Amino acid sequence: MDPLCLRYPIGKDMRVLLIVCFCGVAAADQAGDARTLLLQLADAASALTSFHAEGDIALEVNGKHTSDTHFNMAMKRPQFRRVSTEGASQTLSICDGKHRWFYLGAGNSYTEDAAAGPACSAAAMNWEQLLDGAQSVMPAGEAQVAFEGRQQRCQVVKVEYSIFLGLAYTPITPALRNAENVKRTLCIDPVRKLVLQDRVETASAAGTNAVTTTYRLIELNPDLPLEVFAFHPPAGSSAHTSTSTGAPRPISGSSAPAVLVKKDPAYTEAAARDGIEGTVLLGLTVEPDGMPSNVHVVRSLQPDLDEKAIEAVGQWRFRPGTSNGIAVAVQATIEINFRLPKNQ
Repeated sequence: MDPLCLRYPIGKDMRVLLIVCFCGVAAADQAGDARTLLLQLADAASALTSFHAEGDIALEVNGKHTSDTHFNMAMKRPQFRRVSTEGASQTLSICDGKHRWFYLGAGNSYTEDAAAGPACSAAAMNWEQLLDGAQSVMPAGEAQVAFEGRQQRCQVVKVEYSIFLGLAYTPITPALRNAENVKRTLCIDPVRKLVLQDRVETASAAGTNAVTTTYRLIELNPDLPLEVFAFHPPAGSSAHTSTSTGAPRPISGSSAPAVLVKKDPAYTEAAARDGIEGTVLLGLTVEPDGMPSNVHVVRSLQPDLDEKAIEAVGQWRFRPGTSNGIAVAVQATIEINFRLPKNQ
């Protein structure tokens, strides 16, 4: 910059102004390059007919590392998907074109639903929606990630979403649909158009979450026979039919957990004697292993009954909420109803 200014006899203030202008143009060009890279990545993902990936997912809650999960996933358009996880939770999710099966190792049980919606979409890791709702896209240098058994250099791009409009069914994004102020950091192989690492950060009144997915292996358009997407119940497992009574409602649009083991709360003698009835609204986090945590009162009924509701839900067990078949921590609310027998 300086030689250009020195060539012309202009004042110091104008020199500073020129430098600032040139730097601004350079920054704009870099941002445009980063956005172009994401568009190229989205186009490449849209053209895929099948996809296979393996990797690891690290979850942080309020700045503290809480769990690690290894995943193995395969997808084939239009609606075939298989995702298995090990580590923080053992799960298997399969979409066979007609049904969606979900197996949870913690309870050695599985559920069956109609295959419909984005949970069975064969989009490649949600890369097709990287720019949906993006407020800013900026390059952030380079990094190295262990990929395919060696250190791979990748280009870092930071994306901020004023509101996230993607499908939200990826291995890394719990509770993202319509979430606000989401920050995403991508490490991209610009030659092969692959995301090698993907970190998503969200914040809410309940705290902060950060989920980092690191891909160890990616195969584009592999030959995947339909047998890959066939569900075979694991030995000793049993089918489970969930009930909508007291079912948790997910916050921010994530896929809902389902109750596997439920314990009803007990009335206190004083509340029964006083004829108190009504509903306690509880908030909680359903962890990737199906355990409830941070159970708290959102709407109170009566102090003693509030405590009984918390005590009961603390003993519940869940099929965890999933994102692209991966079990994830989900914030939810549950209504606990207290009704006295009619002869009370």
